[in-house]
Amino acid sequence: MPFRTYFGPSGESPGATILPSLCWTVDPAGAYTVVDETAAAFFGQPAEKLLGTSWLDWVHPSDRDACRDALSRARETGQGFQLEHRLRRHDGEYCWVINTTTRVTSAKLSFTTTCFDITSLHEAAERMRIFLLAAEQSPVSIIIANAAGDIEYVNPKFTATTGYSRDEVIGKNPRVLKSGEMPPEGCRAMWAELTAGRQWRGEFHNRRKDGSLFWESAVITPVQDSEGKITHYFAVKEDITENKRLAAMVADAQRRAQAAQRAKNEFLNNMSHELRTPMNGILGMAYLLRESPNDPERETYLRVLSESTEALLAFMSQLLDLAGLSEGTTFLRAAPFDLAHCISHAAGLFAAVAFEKGLTIQTQIDKGVPSIVAGDSLRLGQVLANLIGNAVKFSSKGTISLNVTLDPSSASSSSAGLQFSVQDEGIGIPADKLDIIFEPFETADSSSSRKFGGAGVGLAIARRLVEAMGGRIWAVSRPGHGSTFFFTAQFQAL
Repeated sequence: MPFRTYFGPSGESPGATILPSLCWTVDPAGAYTVVDETAAAFFGQPAEKLLGTSWLDWVHPSDRDACRDALSRARETGQGFQLEHRLRRHDGEYCWVINTTTRVTSAKLSFTTTCFDITSLHEAAERMRIFLLAAEQSPVSIIIANAAGDIEYVNPKFTATTGYSRDEVIGKNPRVLKSGEMPPEGCRAMWAELTAGRQWRGEFHNRRKDGSLFWESAVITPVQDSEGKITHYFAVKEDITENKRLAAMVADAQRRAQAAQRAKNEFLNNMSHELRTPMNGILGMAYLLRESPNDPERETYLRVLSESTEALLAFMSQLLDLAGLSEGTTFLRAAPFDLAHCISHAAGLFAAVAFEKGLTIQTQIDKGVPSIVAGDSLRLGQVLANLIGNAVKFSSKGTISLNVTLDPSSASSSSAGLQFSVQDEGIGIPADKLDIIFEPFETADSSSSRKFGGAGVGLAIARRLVEAMGGRIWAVSRPGHGSTFFFTAQFQAL
């Protein structure tokens, strides 16, 4: 603790209460000329033996310079002084005293000193200093409020967390942080505990000065005097906003994992249907071929057999594609190709089916889109075929439009960023399903999967192929009014 030294006409300190304890008189050099019995007992020496010795000899070595300077100034000014220092007693221990020295009114210059022991006060002040130092450096917020709930102290962590300075909250109620997000009954329960003298633990959803919300975990303890009366409330609070966010992420991940498991189980059920249907067709046609003569009906059986086999092979190819993309074993091959031809070929794959359903497939390539680019035309065609095939599958009327434009978010002299869109007038997709349809084994509706076929892997493959081509894929839709699927991809400009 720093020395406190007071100088005045007679050495008094305003507001100080001088309790007689040790008394002596010294000459201008600091040598004892009079020592009372209390002081002699304190030093453990007869008063006569102390006379002529310097009181500075009993002062702690670390405090002597301050005491010597105070006495020197007293000689020069003729004024007394008051200071705190350590004084050695008869057992060799040092105690803290407050030393009040005044000039003796006489022809000969001398000074009378009165000291009283303030060791306990000094130790209490030291404990308070350590507490304040710990509070100021604490990694959590600390608030001390009076019995009325008005804030008397906040530490730097509080100001850093809330954005309020000390001057802005001292004298105010902690509800300055109130966000309106906490139920009133929770606050009433808290105060019921505190006013009953019991500690309260809980969480607050508070608002910072800038308006942002944050979560705090708090422990509030009522401080009581010797009579049990509550004088203050001591609160320790920790910002747990990030913990809440991480917990929410974990919970969301768990929900997603559970949803993925449900989707996988549903996929296995769908797979049984997907495999059984074409296999039944193959086995049935094979039996009929063995039993039928060579006639036109045999050709029909062969066609059904071929279509069923192709459907099964296509499904198995999708599964293999998905597995390869998941493991990172599928690579893109870059080679120059005619963009218009690739698009026309993808649309042509579904021309016959679209014609049978009364659908029209239109394609359009905007001006400015290069006709020849370098990339993997087979993988691009696979993505386009998946989207056009879905549009045909889920539409019963209208037009399916395939458009190609320059990607407005991509501009480079060495690459061609293109944006593709496939629009239909089909059944549409619910808004809450638009984010999951690109996940493996997910479909907008399990009943649609059973009605229209498919195991929910086509769009997952398309997404991963698009990402491999440096782009992204998304969809917009209105149930009953159709859907539009967009994707971007990067190609080398030639």
